[in-house]
Amino acid sequence: MKINRKKLDLFFSLNFLKIGLIIVFWFLFVFLHNLIYAVFNFEEGFFLILAVIVVPFYFFISIIYSFVKWIENGGMEKFVRK
Repeated sequence: MKINRKKLDLFFSLNFLKIGLIIVFWFLFVFLHNLIYAVFNFEEGFFLILAVIVVPFYFFISIIYSFVKWIENGGMEKFVRK
């Protein structure tokens, strides 16, 4: 099974837009979880699992992927004068 590097970069490379979307989706999932409990008095786990496990896991994997990609591309060598 061949992994397409462009698709990995698309999904896991961090930029300011993705960081903003991660923060927005985390707040959205927490809000939806609390809203469903407040309106229906029903404890659901779907949005809670998304907010507590899935979004932070994606963020953590994206940080590692972006750091490894940054190291492969030269890291701080581009910024240090020789």
